[in-house]
Amino acid sequence: MATRAPTAQPRAPGASGSWLGDRTGWTVGAARLATHRIGPWEVERYAAVAAAVLMLLLVASGIALSMHYRPNATEARGSVVEIASAIPFGNLVRGVHQWASDLLVACMWALCLALCMRRLYRRPGELVWLAALLGLLLVTQIAFTGAVLPWTASARDQARMVGGMARSVPLVGEGLAHFVLGGPDVGAATLPRAYGFHIAVLPAIITLVAVAYWRLAARMSEGLAERRAVAGVVPARTIAVYPDFALRAVAVAVAVVLVVMSLATFVPRVPGMTGGEAETPPWYLAFFHQILRKSPPDLLGIPGPQFIGGVMTAILLVVAALPFIDPRGSKVTRWLALVGLAGIAALTVYGLQ
Repeated sequence: MATRAPTAQPRAPGASGSWLGDRTGWTVGAARLATHRIGPWEVERYAAVAAAVLMLLLVASGIALSMHYRPNATEARGSVVEIASAIPFGNLVRGVHQWASDLLVACMWALCLALCMRRLYRRPGELVWLAALLGLLLVTQIAFTGAVLPWTASARDQARMVGGMARSVPLVGEGLAHFVLGGPDVGAATLPRAYGFHIAVLPAIITLVAVAYWRLAARMSEGLAERRAVAGVVPARTIAVYPDFALRAVAVAVAVVLVVMSLATFVPRVPGMTGGEAETPPWYLAFFHQILRKSPPDLLGIPGPQFIGGVMTAILLVVAALPFIDPRGSKVTRWLALVGLAGIAALTVYGLQ
């Protein structure tokens, strides 16, 4: 009597045939990415990759520095000097941390500009735009709180300048300045507050915003691809997300690490040893500080700093609402963005002189 051959058990949907693939679904995800195609030079994608790498460098170097840093007013400056001069590779790690912080702010500016120039704030990218703007504000805050930690005279003066900028915000200025400085002015509570936000609160919030941004950007990309397919629009040239864009992303990540390491090695950031006054604010806030300095004491019956702060707050709200103000993405918006960025760059250079 003939025996019946055993039938093969059907493989579970999504199974890859490998131990790791079965448990992570990586093979299915990679296959899906291989079928999704994007433009080869979508600048915002590379800016986001660079920002993610810089944030990882910031966290890794920050963990190393925190092992030797003492966050109190009497020992902070000495511990920074000790890190730079006595700890092996301490000044290199400190340079990596500072350069990664500064480049992260610049990278987020580039990301927001790329989204604006490519009109990706339009539907369905409204939340992507808001996440990018929020990320820019957060990395600016983490850079500022890090600049306070050496607790030199220049660091305290920069904190005082930022407190003055916070006071210019209408209605909530005094409360905002008190929140930033830990009191009515720079004092004993300023340093521990800055340290707590720098090492815990802000990194946690930035991580959540980054995850949200990547998820929202992926959904936006899929939605735009579906729209093009329905409309019958075929891009002139595309690449697969995996492996083509993935390899480019790795190249960008390696380049970012090399740039940061080179800057930290050949352009070291030596902690200030003098007790002189700081003449300039942090570079990423120099444009705002310069506007406040040049403003007249009174504008339309309102104190000059409060008037300028109100105008800047209104501009920020308009920029955040851009997807709803300009849902079609007009050329005027892009020209205004370029002019505004050029003005900010000019004021920054002038303010740092």
